[in-house]
Amino acid sequence: FSRLGKNIPQKVILRIEDNKGKIVQDNAKIEEGTQAIDPQIAYIINDMLSDRNASYFRIDRGYANFVTNGFEGLNIPAAMKTGTTNNIDNGWLMGHTTKYATGVWIGHHENTSANTLGFENITAPIWGEFMRRAHERLPEKPGAWTRPDGIKDIGYDNDYYTKVKAGCTGALLGAICSYPQSDIYPSWYVSVKQTTEKAVIDTISNKLATECTPEKAKKEITGGLIRPEITNSDPNYSGWAKSIAARYSGAAGGGIPTEKDDLHKCDDIKPDFGPDAITVNELQKGVYDITVNYVQGTHPLQTLNLKIEGQILQSYSVSTTGSVTYRYTSTIDNLDSAITAELIDTALYENTSAPESFTFELPEIEVTIDASDDTPIFDWTNQGFADNYEVCVSTQSCVSDSGPTYEWGPDPLPAGDYTVFVKVFNSGDEFLRSEKFEFTIL
Repeated sequence: FSRLGKNIPQKVILRIEDNKGKIVQDNAKIEEGTQAIDPQIAYIINDMLSDRNASYFRIDRGYANFVTNGFEGLNIPAAMKTGTTNNIDNGWLMGHTTKYATGVWIGHHENTSANTLGFENITAPIWGEFMRRAHERLPEKPGAWTRPDGIKDIGYDNDYYTKVKAGCTGALLGAICSYPQSDIYPSWYVSVKQTTEKAVIDTISNKLATECTPEKAKKEITGGLIRPEITNSDPNYSGWAKSIAARYSGAAGGGIPTEKDDLHKCDDIKPDFGPDAITVNELQKGVYDITVNYVQGTHPLQTLNLKIEGQILQSYSVSTTGSVTYRYTSTIDNLDSAITAELIDTALYENTSAPESFTFELPEIEVTIDASDDTPIFDWTNQGFADNYEVCVSTQSCVSDSGPTYEWGPDPLPAGDYTVFVKVFNSGDEFLRSEKFEFTIL
């Protein structure tokens, strides 16, 4: 950066002379070098790093001169950058003028730190002392970097500038808030448009939606007076938008793209369903297997939602043509219900099957009782979906059992009239209970 992007090989030996003073090899001539970085970019980086008003420890000139052991008092243009590793274990300061580049590192051989001052208080004095002495010996003081051809000044939109300036408050910011209404940019830069206009985009490609973009993929966005030059698909976009919105009251907005959606084509094939899209097989009263057959279109599949009366019963992650079967224990009693399936692919094309009408019934539990003695035996209809059962006899506590047969115990029942019912549990919750059945112990 100090050489405006030129890479010149380092020379450790400048000249070799023999014992008579004859020059055997002379390396003192400065090579032309190669352009490793565009000079416009190097200049702009130098401009940022040498801006005292943008530096948290150089903005106060008195403090900066103190912490750099007098270097700042020489008033030589210098680019500086501090750095600190995690847990404040290591600190460094890299800096350069048009004449010298110097780096200082402070750390510990066991990678621990007792530093509580802020590393600029440790690195800057070392860096500043060296640079001050090195520059004081020069016959003339180095100047600033020469601005390359092509760099241009671009002014900010008035509304944008006013909004940002109004939000730049606080004693800690100091002179940082005094920046002008323009800045420097490389020759090829084209400024983005600050706008509050609205546009509909395709959320998959983050480009302008077209007549081929499916409705599920469309989203209306509003441009912002303050906006990044990264797309909203960039992983850093969310962090940028949140911080700007927090300081500038929502002035941050999505950038309005200029390119059109080229992912979706009007001849794309949507996902679909087979000829027997939905079939229902009754396993026992109240328990059913519902099968959905589906077909991939142009794009890989993503989600299948099985619905009854518009309510999602089960969602599946799917990728290609296939089928799924869901075991359904009915909560509907003798009602004609519409079963549908919704299929969505990775391009957000969607399709819904024709409704399949089916009358579901609630599962029933028939309980038979052998009360020939005082330890009656209860039998009931096994429920395939059940995790556990409870047998509840009047005047007694309910007893947990895996079913579907239970012999009362350990204590016999006294003579008398009783009622019994069975609770059915699924995933720990009571799902169903039988009617009450009467029996007598003689």
